Amino acid sequence: MKKKYLAAFILILLLINAGCTNYDNMYPEKFHKILYLKNSGVIDMKLFKTGENTEYSVTVVKAGTDPTAIADAKFTPMDQKTLDIYCASRGLSYQALPENCYTLDATDLSFTATELYKKIGLSLKTSEIESVVQKDVETDYVIPFMLTSVNDSINSTMNVLIIKPVVVVPSIAFETVGYVSNISPKEGKTIDIPLTLQITNNWDFDCLVEVDETALAGTQYNLLPKGTYELVNGGKVSFKKGSSKATLQVKVNALQHADNTLPLRIKSVSKETFTVDKTPVLMGVTIEKYPLTVAMLTSNATEPTEGSLANLLDNDVTSYFHTAWSIAVTGDHYVQVSLPQGISSFKFSYTNRSVNGNAALADFELQGSEDNKNFTLLKHFISDVDKLPGGGAGVYNSPLLETKSATKYLRFVCKKNFTGGKYFVWSEFSLYGF
Repeated sequence: MKKKYLAAFILILLLINAGCTNYDNMYPEKFHKILYLKNSGVIDMKLFKTGENTEYSVTVVKAGTDPTAIADAKFTPMDQKTLDIYCASRGLSYQALPENCYTLDATDLSFTATELYKKIGLSLKTSEIESVVQKDVETDYVIPFMLTSVNDSINSTMNVLIIKPVVVVPSIAFETVGYVSNISPKEGKTIDIPLTLQITNNWDFDCLVEVDETALAGTQYNLLPKGTYELVNGGKVSFKKGSSKATLQVKVNALQHADNTLPLRIKSVSKETFTVDKTPVLMGVTIEKYPLTVAMLTSNATEPTEGSLANLLDNDVTSYFHTAWSIAVTGDHYVQVSLPQGISSFKFSYTNRSVNGNAALADFELQGSEDNKNFTLLKHFISDVDKLPGGGAGVYNSPLLETKSATKYLRFVCKKNFTGGKYFVWSEFSLYGF
């Protein structure tokens, strides 16, 4: 039995050796060299309107069992009749763009024994393509090509390239739009506003940014007063070749209010083929945090079994201050902030307990006093109206509050929490103002 297995093994080795020495005889001649397109099928391609053509490279690969074989092929545009046949079996409907919309640097290909691939330069004429497409926007225009050969085998599944161009006008835009918060000391600072171009930048050009007060219409934001800011270089921003980003600098002088907003919009761009995104950026300028200390915080209803006022200033959302629940307290629960000097323009923020929002404020009053005896209502906050957060670790940022006279004592009085109780919990508290 062992002799039979040994004989079979020797026979297999002989066959393998014969295959190695007579390699070409193992496969039909059509497999000795096979040509195909590295990227084939339908390719969606954005053509950016820059005043210049879009350059693309097509790669034709030579493969097969004999990589040293020479080969010849043609890479040519498909006529509409051939394109219709291709589309019919695939449920497509394309119209070939005229040949003046592009140029090929070669159509006839000859592979030597050492060449395994060739690249063909394709120049897409963006302006001509846009001109045709704009006249008939309902038609799917394409640039179709086919790889063929008289003498050599072509991979029939990888021999067609159909480029479906979409002309896009490059746009200059703010890197971030909408409201963007910036913290500033009272004396002001210089704020950078980044702009971007959506394509690789090969040019030197400028754009102009302006202040557009209408962008604040219908918002809660307060306009940064004229005379308290300066757009560096008059709002002119220069893009340099090789960089798709540039920066507008805004110098903010001494702040008059604790919270301000400067609405900015891109007005124009010097490169004719480009456009600008008119979406504004709302540059918020909020004064730095007031340097609160634990000694400035008091409460009439501190819970003796958990939490402390110090936890409100520790930058740790997992710790918290809890008003009384284990003992009875006469009157509404409150936290009071006592300042060494009065403020008349301010904002505040607080964060709910991280675990849950069961004791989050749903209805509270902010009261102010100059003498710590006579308190007046500054604002009544209600969850539905002021969008107070009811979830765990929810953060509330107040609107700007301004008083006619300086206020040294701020009292946050709970009227009801989200579960109907009279106690409340904060994990963090901050004050901004002067």
